[in-house]
Amino acid sequence: MGTTALRHGEDLPRLRTDSAAAAQAGIANRAYARLLTSGTAVTTSQYVAALRERGLSEEGARARIKRDRDRKCRLITVTHDGEAILPSFQLNTDFEHRELAGNVVHALRGAGWGPWEIWDWAETPNPWIGRRTPAEAIRTADLDAVARALAAATGEGPEA
Repeated sequence: MGTTALRHGEDLPRLRTDSAAAAQAGIANRAYARLLTSGTAVTTSQYVAALRERGLSEEGARARIKRDRDRKCRLITVTHDGEAILPSFQLNTDFEHRELAGNVVHALRGAGWGPWEIWDWAETPNPWIGRRTPAEAIRTADLDAVARALAAATGEGPEA
């Protein structure tokens, strides 16, 4: 049907939609909303402010994020409302990057996972570690639990 048919008021064909894609988008949006309201992240502004209080310049703090995220692939950020957000499972109480979290992020990024997927995985109760979240296991440095959760996530675990 061309533009001539539209000018003459003919009915358009019925729209066909990809209901599976729409359902997947709904699931993703619910996961994003859950994460954004979970209190398990800091903004880059908060991160920079905390490091500035410890004597690091704003440029130094932003360079640290960029280096660990882009070059080393050991840190994730997600963007919301135009600002980068750092999921806090990656940071210790001094806002230093946790080495264990960096190792996990590196492995998941190497397996093709994106930042939102990694954050969701980290903050979701995991059956391979007694329904704790991987983030809890990372914070307590429970290496065995982290290894089990990571193996299951990358297809190297017991169900693979």
